[in-house]
Amino acid sequence: MSKLTAIEETSQRHAQLAAEPIADATARVRELDHRRNDGIDVRLLWDARTNRVSLALTNEHSDEALVFEVDPGEALAAFHHPYAYARS
Repeated sequence: MSKLTAIEETSQRHAQLAAEPIADATARVRELDHRRNDGIDVRLLWDARTNRVSLALTNEHSDEALVFEVDPGEALAAFHHPYAYARS
């Protein structure tokens, strides 16, 4: 996925959440874990409505933003090694 496509996809997802009432968006997507290291922000998210797990990454050095789904059984490993899972 190209850098621009990933940013556009992230922007679209954020716009969808922003269009929902705050109570609905908050109830729908929950942050299960969060970490920040050397300018890289990683959030593990769970969507209650779809029961899907995803990772949201932001790299402040390259201005990259990426959101992608992960298998729930591999969520913790993906959280600790997000770039390995971003490509699959």
